[in-house]
Amino acid sequence: MIFDPPNSSGSTMRTSERRKKREGDANALSMTRAAVPPSVSPKQQLNQGPSLRDAFPWFLALGYAIVFSVLGAIRYAVHKNYVDFGIFLQTSVSAFGCFCNQIEGSHWAFHFSPILYVVGAILAVWHSPLVLVFVQAVAGALTLPAVYGLVRRRSDGNIARLATLV
Repeated sequence: MIFDPPNSSGSTMRTSERRKKREGDANALSMTRAAVPPSVSPKQQLNQGPSLRDAFPWFLALGYAIVFSVLGAIRYAVHKNYVDFGIFLQTSVSAFGCFCNQIEGSHWAFHFSPILYVVGAILAVWHSPLVLVFVQAVAGALTLPAVYGLVRRRSDGNIARLATLV
């Protein structure tokens, strides 16, 4: 029985024990390599993971966008005097001009809202304050497929669906 000098951790291990450990590590490595066929490229391995092809989060997002668009339109029809809503609407309408409103002056002084340029482009085509309501509903809805994708990557489809519903 031959003992090696202590290693950096201070423990000693027999040469035969080291040999068995190396052989075990080599077997584990070969088993890992055998799990992925050599003909599969690393890019294809990435594409084999869970995808957002499941229709569930997209239909849920569509339903969310429709429900909250309708609720927002009803809220707007009933109240119509939201101060912040007016500020953001004025800023969006002036997106390609001064990007300002009557309360704040330059909107950049108070908020960093480059998404309002997208809203301004839609407002140039469709002149309605409901554009802000619809964009807000769609933006909220698009978080659902993202939540599904993040949870699905770490668990099965049922847990990802449940997390998306919550």
